[in-house]
Amino acid sequence: MPPTWASPPKDQTTPAPMHANPDTKSDVDSIILDYLVCLAIDSIFVAIENLAQNDSHRNDDDDVSWQVDTVRGLYSSLVPSELESPLAEDLGIKFGILTAADQLRHATTTRTDQSREQRVPISQTGMMFVQLCSAASSKISESRFFDALARFIIQAIIEDQSEGRQPSKYLTELCSWAPEDPAQRSKWTAIRQRYVDELDLGSPRATQKAVQQYPLLEFITILTTFLRDLMTTLDPPVLIQLERGKLGDLTREDTQDLKNLVGLR
Repeated sequence: MPPTWASPPKDQTTPAPMHANPDTKSDVDSIILDYLVCLAIDSIFVAIENLAQNDSHRNDDDDVSWQVDTVRGLYSSLVPSELESPLAEDLGIKFGILTAADQLRHATTTRTDQSREQRVPISQTGMMFVQLCSAASSKISESRFFDALARFIIQAIIEDQSEGRQPSKYLTELCSWAPEDPAQRSKWTAIRQRYVDELDLGSPRATQKAVQQYPLLEFITILTTFLRDLMTTLDPPVLIQLERGKLGDLTREDTQDLKNLVGLR
């Protein structure tokens, strides 16, 4: 009897192993990254929910941070040309959501020195929020965006006042930002002024009153809801769509052809 590793008889054939087309490498990288970004975003949202519910029995900060750091590392390791695909715009918005949500997660985390180092001033997160919403302008409500941004300004002012520091350059940029369109600028100015008029920070007592009037956790919950809703306007991870057997507007047959092309069974 020939050994099990011997070549098969000539009248038998062995199916050729399925390999991914090297020309699709950049698309496959984007698909995998897109999937990991969505997983990390979901983990951040869950962590913020636990924080809002004061769930002290969950200690998942390290796990979430590991996920976020892994995604950031993968994102930065891909050369720009590898992200030049139809996924790029959608993936860029998701990465913006990931960054904003993670910074909000750290906004109330003060348990360890490392956590404090990871905190980013709310005004800085606010400017990043502006960039995110500008990139996703067709997917968001203008009124909700302006309301959320006004809350960013209020919370950033309270943060600087509470910590006894001078207004940062990010707060200055945040307060001076305005849409280019005159009609939008008028609407934004009215909303911003409505919030600012309610804020009186002339003394430590007034600052404490403002802290009670605008709780940080309430602000984070509002912004998390905004980001969650933005996520629902984006396509599910391509990998999930492929697993379901149908990608976007493609037929199931075309989807299977695509899976074969990139080496997915």
